[in-house]
Amino acid sequence: MPPSWLGKTREGQRGANHPNYGSIAHNVAGVDVYTLDGTLVNRFVSQKAVADWLGIHQSTVNKAIKRGHTLKSLYKVVASK
Repeated sequence: MPPSWLGKTREGQRGANHPNYGSIAHNVAGVDVYTLDGTLVNRFVSQKAVADWLGIHQSTVNKAIKRGHTLKSLYKVVASK
């Protein structure tokens, strides 16, 4: 049987009362999407946003950034700070 405190948070630490509410994590990096000839297509705030835009999974975007692969044979993605 799991402990009774599992899954519970203090009422004062939810939503707008949480100390980090509304702040952006220090390690967030945006993603720039380029065509293969180097033209900037769009800038996104997250890998998830790029994935949703292209209709692919976020892990595919992550791997493309790390390995320098293209996405859908049309786009090059680069992490930006």
